Amino acid sequence: FDLVDSLHNLLKDLNIFFPRCRRAHRGSRRFHFRCSQDYYFDYVLDESSDTSALEAAIAEAGSDIKLHKMGYFYPAGDEQVIVCEITGKSVPERGIPLMVGAVVDNVGTVLNIVDAFEGKPVTDKLKYKSNGDGTCVITGLKDTTVKHLMLPTKSPDGDTVVSIDHEAFKSNKTIETLVIPDTVTSIGYSAFQGCSNLKSITFPQSNKTPIRFNYQSFGFIGVVDIDLSKTLIEEISNNAFCGCKSLKTANLGDVSKINNFAFQECVVLESVIHNGKLTSIGERAFENTKKLSVLRSKDSKHNLDTIETFSYHTFYGSAIRDIVFSENLKATNSAFEGCLNLGTVDFSKHTNKFATFSGSKIEKIIFPSAITSIGSSVFYNATIDSIVIPDTVTEIGSRAFADANIKKITFGSGLKNIKDNAFLNLSTTYDFSKIKEDLTIGSGAFANNTFTKEVNVALGSMQKIPMIEHFSSSTCTYCVGVDN
Repeated sequence: FDLVDSLHNLLKDLNIFFPRCRRAHRGSRRFHFRCSQDYYFDYVLDESSDTSALEAAIAEAGSDIKLHKMGYFYPAGDEQVIVCEITGKSVPERGIPLMVGAVVDNVGTVLNIVDAFEGKPVTDKLKYKSNGDGTCVITGLKDTTVKHLMLPTKSPDGDTVVSIDHEAFKSNKTIETLVIPDTVTSIGYSAFQGCSNLKSITFPQSNKTPIRFNYQSFGFIGVVDIDLSKTLIEEISNNAFCGCKSLKTANLGDVSKINNFAFQECVVLESVIHNGKLTSIGERAFENTKKLSVLRSKDSKHNLDTIETFSYHTFYGSAIRDIVFSENLKATNSAFEGCLNLGTVDFSKHTNKFATFSGSKIEKIIFPSAITSIGSSVFYNATIDSIVIPDTVTEIGSRAFADANIKKITFGSGLKNIKDNAFLNLSTTYDFSKIKEDLTIGSGAFANNTFTKEVNVALGSMQKIPMIEHFSSSTCTYCVGVDN
């Protein structure tokens, strides 16, 4: 016989059988498992035992388990006697029942096997706190040497494990792997914070209730990859994975919101993928993620094209690039300040929303189709190869391009108003040749400029553009297209 297959089939039967008669068999003494071409299972009791509950359970399960009653005699409990009584075979001297095709186990041993199938630990190294309603919280470890932590679905008292307590495993340096069962719906603040050797986490795979993280639930751990693709989860909480300096990739599945500081200082994080439901990212959520170049839906080729709301410094100092903004964009809130690898920034799906890119480096900007103004400090201290202001823009805000590094700026035909210090401290080439109307220019709009090539002004329009006083302290090589 194939012992492995036989045991596997036996355990499947036990998994069905025992929950139906757990109370009835606790007083019994031994099981006898006889292996032959087709196994059968004998449940050994004394003659006076009430077997009605067991017989009913066996019938209900359609199992091959058979009951065998033995009389009271010495040594009735000996395993060799049991084997001989049931099978008619004698175990050789100094031999074991397996030598005649039998395995004998105590009731408690087989019960433990069944409990393991149900996720209930046989020996437990965890601490629990009952909620008094059939559920419980894991509060910590009894044995701090555990390396591979597989959390159970039930406590030794039978309570369902639904949460992990605040700071339950905080700063543990021995845990290397973690498996979280589907029953867990909440992980407390700082539950695993500082577990620097925790490299691998298996999150719930088929949970029915969304799991909820809390502040720094997994902050500053050693995890390399996060996979929530099979996990029911709606939000990533504040600081949930902040400071995870080994984290390289994250699959966020159906997450719709990433809260403040969630992945802050994950300095080697390269890629974040989601299922297309992500619409909101909080303050400094990806601050200083210096290698993050991909954050998009698994079905998209464009970064951030599902996001509707960004917050203050969401990507400050990150490597995010080649962004296509959603047509449903609601707010950008200085999200991209300090991004030095933005590549192409595309607002073409939206009509008039725009973002702030102070201190960022951009290769190409595609403006919204109906944009009418560029706000204050939008490109303050930014680096841009060249920029063409759309004809729809009528106003440029104060310090909009101050201290920027831009090779050439071409103004659109609709420009009417340039606010104070809008182009302060630039070294660039301006092209005013498309401007046909009077300009209102604020104080110091072009102060402290160095013009590397030319200021190209529309022929004959100098009389209508009172700009000379606005170039105070500037160095101008020459102007072309200017009457007189």
